[in-house]
Amino acid sequence: MRTFFFCIAKFVLSKLNLLLGRVDYFIIDRIFAINQSLKTNSNGNLYAKADEVINEAKKHSENPAFKQKERDFVYYYYLTKHYTAVFESFFGIIPPIQIFNESRMALDHIIRAREKEEDSAENMGKAANHALRGLLDILKLNCAGLRKKIQKEHKKYPSKLLGLVSNGDYIKMFVELQNKAETSMFEAKLGESERIKTDVAKKFIYAFEAHDEWLQFQQEYRGTVIAVYAKYRTIRAMSFLFWAITSVITAVIACYIWEERMNLINYFFAK
Repeated sequence: MRTFFFCIAKFVLSKLNLLLGRVDYFIIDRIFAINQSLKTNSNGNLYAKADEVINEAKKHSENPAFKQKERDFVYYYYLTKHYTAVFESFFGIIPPIQIFNESRMALDHIIRAREKEEDSAENMGKAANHALRGLLDILKLNCAGLRKKIQKEHKKYPSKLLGLVSNGDYIKMFVELQNKAETSMFEAKLGESERIKTDVAKKFIYAFEAHDEWLQFQQEYRGTVIAVYAKYRTIRAMSFLFWAITSVITAVIACYIWEERMNLINYFFAK
């Protein structure tokens, strides 16, 4: 019987040691990760505000060097170039071939416009449409990528724990920004059939900005979330430690009583 309880105590203590080791590793690893993130993750600061980018594109398109029929293409081209660069810098990958395919077809119509002056306005219009489709595609990819990144980080932590961060203010604001991003994307997709194409482009740009705001909020609170998570894991580990110690003490007492049962019986009942 003594061997049995000794084995139980040994098993419990070994599991406790393993758990505390994991907690210690988790805390050190996450603190290191957040410090590295604070040093290197500054992509959000590279993004200009939506209105700034739109105004800059408009400024380029109104350059006297461009004819009136070319201005829509220049406007969409500038925006596409900007948000393609954003995609590459943030996700570290080359955009899908569809983006470059739209640019290739736009270039084809520009060449046709130069070859036949009588059809130049029509071909420049088609070039602008291809540039717009490329712009909308890269904005959709940016939004989808940001959403995936946010959800991946969000799923690392229990929902009830996120509700404890900043007394519930974090999760409340998180949901508000999520709703804003999803609503803006929904409205942008509904507006794809609108006749005024510049308004369609603006809606998707604002949708991207809403997604970026959502991500930046999550990253700003990342350190706080990790601290709460580490505290949460530590409390659970301490609760397990208390249970383990209590179990070991109970097992030792039970073992002692079992071995001394005859002496105890004689002590209490022999008289």
